[in-house]
Amino acid sequence: MNCTNTKKRKRTKLECLACGSIFDDDYRKKHETKQHEGKRVLVKHVGAPENPFIAAARLKQVTESEKTFAKKN
Repeated sequence: MNCTNTKKRKRTKLECLACGSIFDDDYRKKHETKQHEGKRVLVKHVGAPENPFIAAARLKQVTESEKTFAKKN
């Protein structure tokens, strides 16, 4: 039987804080060995908020305003 995985893996973009290059999370080790002589470097997720708690509070405000709008109509 040919069993293939139908779900695609979500790739996360990372930004190297040392050199500023952007790459997928599965190329992190390859980037570290090629660009930084195998040394571990700090990275951050591209598009992620600085403080996730503030982002969650904003999202809650948006959904509450959508609920009140839906009740009016």
